[in-house]
Amino acid sequence: MRVSVVLTLALATMLGGAAASQAEPGAKPTVLLRMKPLEELIGDFRFLIKEAGKEEEGKQLEGLLKARTGPNGLEGVDVKKPIGLFANLKPSLNESEVMLLLPIADEKTFLAFLDSLNFKAEKDAAGLYTMQVENVPVPLMFRFANGYLYGSAKLNEKMTLPAKEQLPAPEKILAGGGVLSLTLNLDQLPEQVRKLGVSASSMMLGEMKDQDLPGATDKQKVLWAALLDEAAHQVKALLEGGTKMELKLDLDQKARDLSLAFSLDGQPGSTLVKNLASLKPTGSVAAGIAQKDSVMGGFLHLFLPESVNKAAAPVIEEAIAQGLENIDANARDLVTPLVNKLKPTATAGKLDVGLDMRGPGKKGKYTVVMSLQVEKGAEIEKAIKALIQQVPEASNAIKTDVDKEGGVNIHRVTQQEGVDEQTRELFGTGPLYLAIRDDALLVTMGEDAFSAIKQAIQAKPTVGQPMRVTLSAAKLAPLMAREQKEAPAAAKKAFTTPGSDQMQFSIEAGERLEVKLSIKTALISFASYLDQLNNGGQ
Repeated sequence: MRVSVVLTLALATMLGGAAASQAEPGAKPTVLLRMKPLEELIGDFRFLIKEAGKEEEGKQLEGLLKARTGPNGLEGVDVKKPIGLFANLKPSLNESEVMLLLPIADEKTFLAFLDSLNFKAEKDAAGLYTMQVENVPVPLMFRFANGYLYGSAKLNEKMTLPAKEQLPAPEKILAGGGVLSLTLNLDQLPEQVRKLGVSASSMMLGEMKDQDLPGATDKQKVLWAALLDEAAHQVKALLEGGTKMELKLDLDQKARDLSLAFSLDGQPGSTLVKNLASLKPTGSVAAGIAQKDSVMGGFLHLFLPESVNKAAAPVIEEAIAQGLENIDANARDLVTPLVNKLKPTATAGKLDVGLDMRGPGKKGKYTVVMSLQVEKGAEIEKAIKALIQQVPEASNAIKTDVDKEGGVNIHRVTQQEGVDEQTRELFGTGPLYLAIRDDALLVTMGEDAFSAIKQAIQAKPTVGQPMRVTLSAAKLAPLMAREQKEAPAAAKKAFTTPGSDQMQFSIEAGERLEVKLSIKTALISFASYLDQLNNGGQ
C-alpha cells in the first residue's frame, strides 16, 4: 500500500493517544510540532544536497518520494503553508486532543487524491469526514476549515471534531520559524497536572533518598540527599515558573548556517528565571582569554548551589585526606602544604576552566592557552615554589620568576624527554610557561607561548556564559593532515569566504536558557570534498 499523508495523520494521532475536544480558537496548544511549508522544505533539502555535492542522488530521492505519493505528488495540498501537529492537554486525559493541521489548496482535488489511493472518506451533514485505513485500528476523522484539514482519530463513537468556528486559527497555532520545531508550552499545562508533576517528582526523589548506598560514607550520603533535594527544587521551579520549552532545527540559506537549539523561558520574577540568571557568570577568567580567531577553544563555567556545595565540601576534603593517606609518607609531607592551599579552590563549589588553541604560527606550530580559576592564587604560588625547592628534579625542569607581567610572576617549564612525538610536532620543543594570578592559574605552550602567557595575564575576567566551544575547520585542516592528508586541499576548496568554516556549541543563560549547536553548511561541502579526494576524486 502506498504511503500517504493520511497514514501519517493516523500514526501521529495514535501516538498522541488522545481524543479531540472543544478547543478555544487561537489558544496556545500545550504541545506543538511545526514543520515549514513543503515548498521551502524541498528548497532546503536541495540546498543541503548541493552543499554535499550529491545533486544527482537528491534528484533520485525526490523522484522516489513523488512516486510514493501519487503521480502528481501530494495533490490538493498547499505547499506554501506550514504543517503542524498539536495537542491540548486537559485535566481529564480523555478530554484532551491531538490534531493534525494540513494546509489544503483545493478540497476537491485532495479528496480525489485520497480516493485514488483507495481511501474512502464519508461526509456527514455537518461536514465531518470519516474513513477507515488499512492496518489502523480506529477510524480517522477530519474536516476542512481556514484553508486547512483538521484531522484526528475517532477513539469512540461519541468523539467528534469541533465545528469550523470553534477550530483554532492556523496562523496563530503555527506562528514561528525553523525547518522543524517542537514546543511545549508549560504555562498551558493544567494546574492539576503541574501540581501532580511536582508531587510525583518529590515523592520519587524522596524514595531515592531513603535507598541505602552501599559503601558510601556518612558525608557522601549527606551530599546525595542534598543533590536530590536540589533536583526536587529545580523540578518545582520549572513546573511552577516555566512558560515554554522549544527544540528547533533551522537553516539559513543566505548565511549558510544550520543550527539545532533548545530554549527554556519562564515567567518574569519566577524562581526559575532567577535560577537561570544565576547561571551567567559575572567574572569568568576563561571567557576573558578566549579569542575570536582561534583554531578551537572554549570555556566551561559551572557552580554548585549553596546547599549542595555545603554538603560537597566535606566530601572533597574527605577524598583529599584519603588520597594523602595512600601515598608514601615522605611524599605526603612534601605535597601536603600545597594540597592545603588548593583546598579553597577545590571546595569553592565552582569550576571555571578554559582552553584556547591558536595558529599555526610562522613556524607551522600551534599555541595553547589554558586557564583555571583559583582561590588565593598567591598562596598557591608560594606553596609551589616551596615544593620546587625541596625537589631537585623539579628545580632543574622549572625555573621560577623568569619574567614578570603586570606584577605577576612568569615561570618556565622545560619540556622533558618523555613528551610524545605528536605533541612535539604540533607545539614544538619550546618550554611551557606558567603564571598564577590571585584568581587564576594560567599555562601556555607552543610556538608563541611566551607572548601568549603575557596576554593571558593581562586578560580581565568578563561577563560570560556557562559554556562555549568553537572550532575553525580551515585552521584545523593542517592538523587533520596527519590522518587525512587531503584535508588542506579540501578546506581550500570548501571555505572560500571568511567565517565559513565555523562550528560552535554554546549554552547561554540570563532571562532564558538556550543550548545551541551551529555549523556553517560549508562544513558539509568540506566533508564531501575530503571524501572525494581521499577516494581519488578531483
